Amino acid sequence: MAFGLTLFEQSSYGSREHGKDWTGNSVYLWTVANATYMALLGPNGFAELGKTILQRSHYAAKKIAEIPGVTVTWPSGFFKEFVVNFDGTKKKVSQINKSLLAKKIFGGKDLSKDFPNLGESALYCVTEIHTLEDLDALVSALKEVTK
Repeated sequence: MAFGLTLFEQSSYGSREHGKDWTGNSVYLWTVANATYMALLGPNGFAELGKTILQRSHYAAKKIAEIPGVTVTWPSGFFKEFVVNFDGTKKKVSQINKSLLAKKIFGGKDLSKDFPNLGESALYCVTEIHTLEDLDALVSALKEVTK
């Protein structure tokens, strides 16, 4: 489900600095999308969704941790986001992300500037939209670009 911004000139986005509100109609349209998504999940949907995300994120972390020179900083106690350290590869996260992007894969959020004490680390996030095939492709690409 997706929404487009119509009648642009009638929104605060269209009037820029003259806009009187902090949000536009598109924010409210997303509430419809989210309500629909939650309704489609059904009564047990959130539990199933949570289990799916937990299983996939831990699968990804386990596979990534098997790559030589790569470690998962905190390998347990996370839900969908985990920190991956690349210090053992002698490569910068920015280099790794650039190489991944060339393969049409988005790398993790580079944490090296914001949290220098973590070294060359990146924050990865796995959600229900990531298939096992997506995760295997990420791991395969990471193996290649960290050599």
